[in-house]
Amino acid sequence: MPHAVTMRIALNALYVGDGLAGGRVYRDGLLRGLAATENPFGFDIFTRRGGDLPPLPANRFRAVAAPVSGTSVLKRTAWEYGVLPGRVRRGGYAVYHALGSLTPRVRGVPVVLTVHDLIYRHYPESAGRLDGLFRRATHARAARAADRVIVDSRHVAREVVEVLGVREERVRVVPLGAGQGFAPVDDPAAVDAVLGRYGVRPPYLVAVGRGYPHKNVAGLLRAVAVLRQTHSEVRLVLVGERFRAAADLDRLTAELGLGDAVTWTGFVTSADLNALYTGAAAFAFPSLAEGFGLPVLEAMACGVPVVASSLTAVPEVVGDAGLLADPRDPEAFAAALGRVLSDAALRADLRQRGFDRVREFTWERCAAATLAVYREVA
Repeated sequence: MPHAVTMRIALNALYVGDGLAGGRVYRDGLLRGLAATENPFGFDIFTRRGGDLPPLPANRFRAVAAPVSGTSVLKRTAWEYGVLPGRVRRGGYAVYHALGSLTPRVRGVPVVLTVHDLIYRHYPESAGRLDGLFRRATHARAARAADRVIVDSRHVAREVVEVLGVREERVRVVPLGAGQGFAPVDDPAAVDAVLGRYGVRPPYLVAVGRGYPHKNVAGLLRAVAVLRQTHSEVRLVLVGERFRAAADLDRLTAELGLGDAVTWTGFVTSADLNALYTGAAAFAFPSLAEGFGLPVLEAMACGVPVVASSLTAVPEVVGDAGLLADPRDPEAFAAALGRVLSDAALRADLRQRGFDRVREFTWERCAAATLAVYREVA
């Protein structure tokens, strides 16, 4: 029986771009969780023109397409800051929730802001010059003005208080869930077909993330070069776009003598990513800074042993279900990867621990905690 809608909430998802990146996973996972959780709210989702949403109950969820596309950041920002606040004020919404880290102020409507990370402050080259300057100019003010700030981890909660100056009592930690549909692919032929399409041969490590500096792809390449001194057959599969670092990473790959041992796939579909996870000997996550670390949960859900960064929010997600190593130390990271590759019992133990761990992170729990925030301010 459909839930009765007594209040509507405006969700600002204009920051979500193309590709299977973290912003899209968060938006879609939260929406699915809200749809599956009993609540009195209806939701209007402000998206870019042509932006696709997951299947949602039409009686409770409405897409509102802004007259901007993903190709023009300036036009999108101008509409978001110049037009959206008036639309929200006139819409009679009970709550306005900005799903990305930035938002214009909206008078007369309770504001909830999700802050995923402050990486632009620590690694400004990851954000781009104009984006980084804009965030530095507006982020702290927007966060302090919000009625509640939702963060993905305790690490980001500390940063929001210490760096942005948000009062601690306004911050709520709401962990994310694993991406929908991630599970081991049972058909070996289906896995082989995907590997063949990308030119991948086992045994291989898989890593997921764009070529941003904080993702530390260069550090992982150096660790793999060390690892191949004892595991010469292992290869590396990097899932995601190389961003502005393509030339530098290609040059480093050649300098390290990795040659055809490294494969970049670009963005892939969820089905292909499932297969790439399933066929991997281990998942490597060498990030220098994360607000959460969604790929860790995806890998665990697919039964892949995890070797991950010991920095920032990543240990909160990994728990005791993976090996942690300092990603700034290629030898240490290579040693952790080598342990997993050499020890079948350890691989089996980490695989089971990963399955157990990922069950603790669901989008239904994320949605329920988010709804509790809405009820606080509505």
